[in-house]
Amino acid sequence: MAWFTAPQELHDLAFRYALAVDSRDAAGLAALFTPDGALASHPEGHVRYCGEEGWRRMIAEVSASFVETMHNVHNQAFDRDQAGQVTGLTTGVASHLLEAGEAGLSVLDFAMRYHDTYALRDGAKAP
Repeated sequence: MAWFTAPQELHDLAFRYALAVDSRDAAGLAALFTPDGALASHPEGHVRYCGEEGWRRMIAEVSASFVETMHNVHNQAFDRDQAGQVTGLTTGVASHLLEAGEAGLSVLDFAMRYHDTYALRDGAKAP
């Protein structure tokens, strides 16, 4: 994988993930992952979402829990091992607008850290 020639494509995956979640686009989210791509807890590895049904469920849960979200991608670093497998670490902040009863709205910020493994699918990169 000649990943040094296209690092912006790997950065773009994180930006597209943020846009898909924030715009509640389950199909767009699914398009970023290989068919067996998953979102799992780290370091435990518990898979929370996988496959098209998983991405629809994720978007439904986000929609039910928050008025709006805004994911901000900050830092990214990529590594390639001896076998050519590319991994990356992406950090950022996800802001979540919540209904707060009589108080109106409140914002809950999550510090995010994604440990990704990338793969080529039909000539395109996918986490």
